[in-house]
Amino acid sequence: QAQVTAHVGYHPPIVGNPIDPNVSRMLRAVTEITGREPPTGISPFSTDAVSIVPQLDVPVLIYGPGDIARAHQPDEFVDVRSLHEAYEVFCRFVGAER
Repeated sequence: QAQVTAHVGYHPPIVGNPIDPNVSRMLRAVTEITGREPPTGISPFSTDAVSIVPQLDVPVLIYGPGDIARAHQPDEFVDVRSLHEAYEVFCRFVGAER
């Protein structure tokens, strides 16, 4: 009888600071560009941030183009409009002139 042992790395969730000025600025940028208030809260998926943030002790915001339901699927794609919108949001966030 064979035994299989799996070692799954557990990373506790990371929590952003809702009163951090960068969080407020990013939420405002998303709302201004998209016309929609972005969702906030606990993500139903994971990112590399769960490994990076504890090591570097840096604040984190998770935002990007596309639909998370399409991520890592055989037919994964990001539409051009979503890429353009994310570009505009990031430019607004950093205060860049386009």
